[in-house]
Amino acid sequence: MKLAACQRFDPSQTPAGWTTEPIKNRLRLEYGTGLTDLERTPGSYPVYGSNGRIGTHRDYLIEGPGILVGRKGSVGEVHFSNAGFWPIDTVYYVRRLGDDDWRFLFYLLDYLSLGQLNAATGVPGLTRRDAHYMLGSFPPLPEQREVAATLGLADEAIQLARAKVETARQLKSALMQKLFVRGVPGRHRRFKSTKIGEFPESWQVRSVMSVLQEKPFNGISPRSRPEPPGTAILNVECVDEGACTQMHVSYVDVEDKDRKLYRAKKGDFYVLRGNGNREYVASGGLLLEEPDAETIFSDKLIRLRFKSSEVVERFVPYMWQSCSFLRRLQSKAECGSGLWMIGKRDIRRELFACPGKDEQGEIVAALDSVLEQIRACEREQESLAHLKQSLLQRLLSGRVRLTLAEVA
Repeated sequence: MKLAACQRFDPSQTPAGWTTEPIKNRLRLEYGTGLTDLERTPGSYPVYGSNGRIGTHRDYLIEGPGILVGRKGSVGEVHFSNAGFWPIDTVYYVRRLGDDDWRFLFYLLDYLSLGQLNAATGVPGLTRRDAHYMLGSFPPLPEQREVAATLGLADEAIQLARAKVETARQLKSALMQKLFVRGVPGRHRRFKSTKIGEFPESWQVRSVMSVLQEKPFNGISPRSRPEPPGTAILNVECVDEGACTQMHVSYVDVEDKDRKLYRAKKGDFYVLRGNGNREYVASGGLLLEEPDAETIFSDKLIRLRFKSSEVVERFVPYMWQSCSFLRRLQSKAECGSGLWMIGKRDIRRELFACPGKDEQGEIVAALDSVLEQIRACEREQESLAHLKQSLLQRLLSGRVRLTLAEVA
């Protein structure tokens, strides 16, 4: 990709009253200054790196408001600070040359997608020389303020939606801890102590193996590639937050007998055998949809299939996400060569408190309801993000005007 392909503004399409020119005429990107963890004294001023806010300090280097642009790592990421701040040496900060609106400049730099310059030039990181020659389109100051205010409203709506998602997730986590320890509210009056904790008296302590159709089963490990052709294979990236999806499959060449032996099916539950972070090892995900084609699974995953005669569908996958169960299982992981690993034997032997099937169904229904609430909030957040992106393109290009007096 050539540098010209990164340009997002065409001078011939500039609305009347606007100017299109290199952004170096309006601002300069300046280097931040290193500030190690040992040099920082926690305070009221934010410290920024390429990924955003990374801490606080008692002093600031640059007076706010201000804009930061990732130079290394998260190249081209744009952040805004209302207060004075300290930019470290992996990030640029913006020095404004005129009186352009700070928020407008922030949205403009975000829209320019400066991270593309990293790929266009082949030089690691973002260089000021390339960034400064990117074209920006600048309306008069009153219209800049209108554009920034409108996009600010979109950002506020997205933040509210994000907060709703987080609240719903916290509710799910708290509800799981309650349901898998104390049971459905109002159902139990008597409790008993067991080797894994206190639970309703009518519940049984069972092993994972006792509710499985077959022994835990490892996948296969042929060399994979990110794109077809080949057979789709589920990997560790497919498992996230209790679900296993086909969004991040890779592709492999395998024989027919292996496709049959390692074939993935709806309802399979996949457990991560190993991870560099102990908090992820032994986590699992349920395959909720039947694969479109013959799909197999990686040897980094352990497949579990549950007996419908013993447990209600989705009960164990929900239980697997509860902190009390997962932490017990993760405590059995062993570390070698920087990788935490869990074995099939430990999975088979792990204990859990099991209610009757009628109560299992009530627990699943309650958690399904919360999960649908989470998904609805996520859809709302995604829709708002798409709306903001559309507004960003239309407002910054002048295709939609907000100040009638400026329309030619």
